[in-house]
Amino acid sequence: GDIGMIEYAPGNQAWRPVAAEGYLVIHCLMVRSQHTGKGLGTRLLNSCLDDARKSKCRGVAVVTGGNFFMARRDFFFKAGFVLVDSCPPYELLVKKLKKGAPEPRFIVQRERLLKRHRKGLTILAAEQCPWVPKWVQDITERSRALGLEPKVIRIRSAKASRELPTPHGTFSIIYNGKLIADRPVSGTRFWYMMRKVAGLGGCR
Repeated sequence: GDIGMIEYAPGNQAWRPVAAEGYLVIHCLMVRSQHTGKGLGTRLLNSCLDDARKSKCRGVAVVTGGNFFMARRDFFFKAGFVLVDSCPPYELLVKKLKKGAPEPRFIVQRERLLKRHRKGLTILAAEQCPWVPKWVQDITERSRALGLEPKVIRIRSAKASRELPTPHGTFSIIYNGKLIADRPVSGTRFWYMMRKVAGLGGCR
């Protein structure tokens, strides 16, 4: 199987709610556990930085957060990235290649989207990540077991993804106008969340 991978896109095509015109934005950087500690992550990151230089980009940006779906912040700090914006628990890190270039920033507009989905259970699922269909299926099954029929909205473009209510940019769950998940969660985790938020669930 694959040893590792990196995925990135120009800022105006990135599936993250950031304003990063002229930058490359990293979506994913992953090395399988049995291959860590060999410098492969650094080689993948350097390939992105090389592309940015060849394309005369302003630099490279990445969103980090406290979950295993996103790369660790310390890895990027060691590579010379710096913190330029935060939306806890998410952070926007940047390595500039052009001095004086404007810094990227988060453009999360949470309240506008929450007002749009004030009733029921809504799953916002972007197609950038291949794991999304599995998450949607698991949560949909759990929802129906709780007596809820979720409204699944497929986010089919990078532009629409940048309008989501979380810096994660690929997955959100809204219940009665409240953001209850700002990142992917398992069906089991969702069940516990709904039990706490809405008093649903009872015994498993």
